[in-house]
Amino acid sequence: MTIPQTRQSPHEAGLVSNRKRLGGRIDYAVLASQPSSRPLDRLLPLLANVRQYGKGYRCDCPNGHTSRGTLSITEGDDGRALLTCFAGCAAADVLAAIGLTLADLFPAPVRDQSPLGRAQRREAMQAANVAAAVAVLAREVDVVSAAAGTLAHGDVLADADRDRLALADKRIHDIKAVLHG
Repeated sequence: MTIPQTRQSPHEAGLVSNRKRLGGRIDYAVLASQPSSRPLDRLLPLLANVRQYGKGYRCDCPNGHTSRGTLSITEGDDGRALLTCFAGCAAADVLAAIGLTLADLFPAPVRDQSPLGRAQRREAMQAANVAAAVAVLAREVDVVSAAAGTLAHGDVLADADRDRLALADKRIHDIKAVLHG
């Protein structure tokens, strides 16, 4: 598929010689044939009537709407492809129509496989687990405090409140087990 192009996008910068050879047109099949981890490079060749608008693209939605240019595609700061169908299609439906999934909107992760890189990822996971445990613990402490306040005023806990207090107790003990190894 070839389309007229007036401005060159960053991912097409390496295709200037191909553009001249094709008479000012970019061949998106060339983009698809080049290995890339950029979602836009995988996505654009599969769509019809792609036109660049500013930093993004407009094209026809592959779900077969009669209106033209209903699909907007831009690239996020983190490299992911952002889709909006102005005819109301969900991103998953748009991607399914061209044989892709939501995972294809995200760049492939680059991982450092060195021992130091693995150790850093392990530490980051442990820190994330601790942060999540602290957040759950804070919420469960609020439940226990509310129950204690109710009991301190001489009120009786309703069955649902007692069940929630038991769940808070279980979660607090689970967090203790996780944090203490």
